[in-house]
Amino acid sequence: MTKLISLSVLLTTLAMTGAAVAAGVKTPTLGQNGDAYVLKMPGVYNFHNVVDVLKFNLFERGWIVRDVHDVDIAMRKHGKLIHNKVLSVSKPEYLDDAIAQSQMNSLTLARDIVVFQEIQDVPPTTYATAPGMIVIAFIDPVETAKLVDVGKPPHGQATVKELRAAIEETAKFFTKSKTAGASPG
Repeated sequence: MTKLISLSVLLTTLAMTGAAVAAGVKTPTLGQNGDAYVLKMPGVYNFHNVVDVLKFNLFERGWIVRDVHDVDIAMRKHGKLIHNKVLSVSKPEYLDDAIAQSQMNSLTLARDIVVFQEIQDVPPTTYATAPGMIVIAFIDPVETAKLVDVGKPPHGQATVKELRAAIEETAKFFTKSKTAGASPG
């Protein structure tokens, strides 16, 4: 059932991505902003599909999405219409090794990845299709370890490498031209 839902999401995403691919949108690159890794994608893509493809790419690399915090739902209660999700992710074997060294390491390898769309005050009728950059970002776990003074976390660099790869693959999925029909991952 999950594979059927994933296939359905991917097919819908491909259909919605066609216009951007035809327009020749280039694959954005993941850069650093201080201690954060940040990728900005054009707002022509469906925000929720970007989140779904990112979750798929994380899963393909052995990462578990433990929770999705719907910041946007909370903000609607205050009259703000935004797209904002925080994915709490972890990789069990990395956490096992880190916690065996020090339980404080769980602060360094349990990661939050934020996905949001920069939307300026838009009327609710255009909210679903409002343009605005889609941003995917996370904080470097090695830098987090320095903040809590636990030394170099085991798998810190591997965590960065794998999360970067999942995010970059998500961007490629939405911007590749000749292979737009291929499965991500």
